[in-house]
Amino acid sequence: MASGIRWEDFETQVAIPGHGIPDIQIQTDDLLALIEVKVRPGLGPSSYQTDGYFQFVSSRNFRERHLVYLVPAAWAYHESLKRLLDAREKDSPQTAIRAKIILWEDVVALIERLEASDPNLFLNEFNDLLLARIAPKPVSFSHGEVSMLYSSEIPKSLSKLQRLVNDVQGQATMFKVRPSGSRSLSPSEYGVYFLDPKNRPRLWFGIWTDFWTDHGKPICFGVAQGWGDPVKQAFLSAYSGPTKPFKKYILGWVDEETLTSENAAKQVWEQLSPAAEATIAAELP
Repeated sequence: MASGIRWEDFETQVAIPGHGIPDIQIQTDDLLALIEVKVRPGLGPSSYQTDGYFQFVSSRNFRERHLVYLVPAAWAYHESLKRLLDAREKDSPQTAIRAKIILWEDVVALIERLEASDPNLFLNEFNDLLLARIAPKPVSFSHGEVSMLYSSEIPKSLSKLQRLVNDVQGQATMFKVRPSGSRSLSPSEYGVYFLDPKNRPRLWFGIWTDFWTDHGKPICFGVAQGWGDPVKQAFLSAYSGPTKPFKKYILGWVDEETLTSENAAKQVWEQLSPAAEATIAAELP
């Protein structure tokens, strides 16, 4: 495409009467481009997204006219769309429309090359999102991980952790709580939000797998930075133990001694309840 394209030249989901709604439209004095985005391998294009776009672009008077389809490599309609676009170009050579299919995987590779030459936090996070959706990494285990998985102690420990969270929740009868996270065997999080009278979250408690992986602490609790300074200060005043910032949260954790105590849930609740009371009572502007 032509150089000199600016952010303000991009528009999304612009309805073209009688011709459909392309995901992205780029228009400058010299260029018109329609971009249709597909992420699901089994979702094919509609007639608007092929004939409609082609007719619209053909009818416009620009020096450069582009029709782009951004699709995953596993997209089931890749070959049929290519044949259709080739036929359109052959039937109407005078239109000089540049129609092209681009793979998401090629976009990921381009971002990785850009990242290698000039690291950029935004590009890195965007690429991580693309990889998770378009090209997720296959699951693999080391010999040590397999040895642990095949030990009966691992599921027993996970079951006890889940029971501990449930027991602590059971002791919080004076508070309004809401379940937090997944119920799966290996959830990204498993826990509860403690809510204020207006049903706003004020304290989170449970198992956060990412924090566990990074810091070796299976049970944690804390507040989000976005809940406001009064909530943050109330938590830090009520909880005197160590904390760590993690993914826009401030988190404390349950130590090994507490987990090995005779009544772990009671011990955890004695540690947690002052923070719950303080954060719920925090005055917000």
